[in-house]
Amino acid sequence: MEHVQENTGEPIGTGWRTAAWMAFALAIVVAWQVINTKPADMVHGAVLAMGALLMLFLAALGIVFALFGAAASAEAGDRRVVVVLPVLANAGLVLWFLAMIFAP
Repeated sequence: MEHVQENTGEPIGTGWRTAAWMAFALAIVVAWQVINTKPADMVHGAVLAMGALLMLFLAALGIVFALFGAAASAEAGDRRVVVVLPVLANAGLVLWFLAMIFAP
């Protein structure tokens, strides 16, 4: 017997996309702090490096959540552009941050 998901009034995958946007927002805040803070000593520099890794982790987690949301929406037949936006936003944030860090 196949389990049919009960309709709660929200489109399928909304929870995953919301989690992806939350990860995106947290990654933006961490990236802003890392970019705008100048290290005073070696320990502070190590903390900033860990902040950069945290930002990349959050953005990667956002990509995973967004992919889960897009897959759930595609399974339900939802082909709107809005479904792919969290994937693009998180991937763009990762690429932008890497370009900012490794720019000459």
